[in-house]
Amino acid sequence: MGYLLFDLHITITVLGAISFVTYEKLAGNGVPMHTVFYPLGVLYVLFILATLFLIVDKPINRRILNGLFSGLLICLAADILLLFDLLDGSLLREKYLLLDGLGIFMVASAFRRKKSHFLNQYQDRFTLSYAHWELIRPIIQYAGVFILLYEFLFVYRENDILFGSLIVTFILVICRDIISIIQNQSLVKHLKLFNQQLEKKIGERTQELTDSHKDLEEAFKQIDYIARHDTFSRLPNRRYLEQMIEWKILDASQSRTMVSLIFLDVDRLKHVNDTLGHSFGDQLLLHVIERIKSCLPSEAFMARHGGDEFAILMDSLYYEEESKELTAAIIETIEAPFHISGKELSITLSIGVSIYPEHGESVGELMKHADLAMYKAKEDRQSKVIFYSPEMDQELVGKMKLLTDLHAAIKHNEFLVYYQPQFDIHTGGLSGIEALVRWKHPKHGVIFPGEFIPLAEEFDLIVQIDDLVMRTAIHQFNEWEKEGIAPPRLSVNLSPQQFAQGNLCSKISVLLETAVFPADKLVIEITESVAMNNEEYLTAQLHEITAMGIQISIDDFGTGYSSLSYVKNYPLNQLKIARPFIMEVPGNFNDTAMLRAIIDLSHHFNLSVVVEGVETIEQLNFLKSINCEEVQGFYFSKPLTTRDLEHSYLLPFKQSV
Repeated sequence: MGYLLFDLHITITVLGAISFVTYEKLAGNGVPMHTVFYPLGVLYVLFILATLFLIVDKPINRRILNGLFSGLLICLAADILLLFDLLDGSLLREKYLLLDGLGIFMVASAFRRKKSHFLNQYQDRFTLSYAHWELIRPIIQYAGVFILLYEFLFVYRENDILFGSLIVTFILVICRDIISIIQNQSLVKHLKLFNQQLEKKIGERTQELTDSHKDLEEAFKQIDYIARHDTFSRLPNRRYLEQMIEWKILDASQSRTMVSLIFLDVDRLKHVNDTLGHSFGDQLLLHVIERIKSCLPSEAFMARHGGDEFAILMDSLYYEEESKELTAAIIETIEAPFHISGKELSITLSIGVSIYPEHGESVGELMKHADLAMYKAKEDRQSKVIFYSPEMDQELVGKMKLLTDLHAAIKHNEFLVYYQPQFDIHTGGLSGIEALVRWKHPKHGVIFPGEFIPLAEEFDLIVQIDDLVMRTAIHQFNEWEKEGIAPPRLSVNLSPQQFAQGNLCSKISVLLETAVFPADKLVIEITESVAMNNEEYLTAQLHEITAMGIQISIDDFGTGYSSLSYVKNYPLNQLKIARPFIMEVPGNFNDTAMLRAIIDLSHHFNLSVVVEGVETIEQLNFLKSINCEEVQGFYFSKPLTTRDLEHSYLLPFKQSV
């Protein structure tokens, strides 16, 4: 802003010089000095006002500025016209009074609080910006310099005042330009520094936006991953599986190949969770996943379909045998026992397979049929891998109808308790009875347990059936006790789900106390699957049960996960050898050797042995020869109703006593 002072000095010098020169010229005509200085003074005031008003940070109100400039310009015009009249010698000042008065009025009206309606339409036309004034001001200055130069060279060569003013003006102009150059250089320097800072800020902001964009992309990727994967196993979830099946079907339809969808279910995982804890079950699942993955080819897609269910998707297949080979490899690798947290555990898988396009051409059909085949495998104890077949649809309809009827049967107590006698092999006398359940269906008659017990276990209805059978059998045993015809002991079967309830011991205790039933005459039969999956938990419950005086028997020994460890560690009283071991005795050398070894081992652990399924005299004689204690089977009697058991065995037993 320093060069503005030079502008003011230049203006004063130029206007002063011109004023004196003009006065010298007009003095001879009798023109007063103030007449010459009027227009020049007004120009000087206009220049100063324009400079001051335009350089301040907060310019004066535009209405005031326009009023001042408009009034001063009118006054300037009046004074110039008056000066020209004086030069012509015709002085009629009165005709300029009106114009001069208008200018003074406009200057005065500029400071009014309210804008004049009369001036409103004129003052807004006179607008002057700082940029415009920056262009106009040097032109005015240099024009003044050229006027002085012209006057000195061509009009007043000998005028000292004019010459001195010209020299001062030149010096001021040169100094002003030098200062302008210096200030411009400083301004350029500041602009460069400002640009550098601005570029730095822009760079930092750009980097922030880039980082933010990367973070946003990473967040979107994470959200997409979570939406398509199971958080526990890190495997693709059901939603992702359905998308992949859809894509694979599309590819296979174009390449004319097959797609295999394999569903796998970890058997009895719920029981493991209930007995050993969910943390143990989670570790087991992770081990199962790793073993399954080790069998998969690189192009296979594995997903978690549900809590204990997984799915494998294979495409570009030409033969169904490729799926059979893979499922066989998976079954083989799962058969080896798992060692988790110091415990040894064996599990099985139930596997169902559906093939595109043979078993369905849509995502829904393939998944439905693979799921149906998998549940068929769970029901079939002989085969753990089943491929879908159309007959399963009708079976499913029947199964759902049976389930509905089963709920009604529990509600209306449609179950019957049959009893199969057990005999002392040496004396032939009755040694006990086993309570077995039958379902008296209102339309289909008597239904055997093999048809509805698996369904009851699958849909958590088995505990209610177990309780019903136990109450009925104990009540009936008490009735026989009153009549004096009760057998030596009563055996009842309990499902694995009973031990997962957590209240089995207290429930049995309350039942025996309520029924006033002697605990030493009750035998509880459990399966090997119970014994293998919950060693510590089961051991505590069995010890609590045996402390009441109740006996414990392992049912169907040899058909499940036979292990000598639980024979040694559990508080057992009896082993019941399953029917498959006796079917080919005595003709099959391996079966006879195995039976002999099992019975010898049982005697070593002070366990009595009951052999199930005895149907011939040859089988009975062989069992006598190897010191088996008790037998039961169709050779002696099939399961009987209460009345038939009484007439066939209990009443004759009383008479013999």
